[in-house]
Amino acid sequence: MKRNVIRDEREINQKRKITSEAFSLVMFFLIASILIQQYVFKAAPVEYITEMVCFFGASAYILIRNISKGTNLTPNITNKLLITNSLISGVVITAVMAFQMEKDSMLLNEKIFTLVLVFIISSVGYFLSWSILRSLNQRKIKKIEAELDDDDIDD
Repeated sequence: MKRNVIRDEREINQKRKITSEAFSLVMFFLIASILIQQYVFKAAPVEYITEMVCFFGASAYILIRNISKGTNLTPNITNKLLITNSLISGVVITAVMAFQMEKDSMLLNEKIFTLVLVFIISSVGYFLSWSILRSLNQRKIKKIEAELDDDDIDD
């Protein structure tokens, strides 16, 4: 005989929130582990490839799952904020690249040209990536809303 236990919605939501927070912590520690092994311990990529696969696999899963379910990925992201985030991303990637090029034997002009190019490519790449994801996400949301509206009309 099955036992039907009535579960409190507040309790269910709280457990989901705790699980979500735990997952966020795991993702944070995965990326921290990758960066520490790569930059502090100067480990070979083979030594932290498992963490990279887990981190990027989970990130891709979250992204694909949210888009396929029509969950709004960027509810408060305006174009101005997207451009700001793109520029910040470009600065961070350029700073990391500059740190990596520190011991390089390139001429100063070549380093500057390379860093400017990295900044432009990373900023534009970030902007285009998120713009495409936003567009796909909005298209899916509109499709789901249209299906729901059709169901309402049929009833």
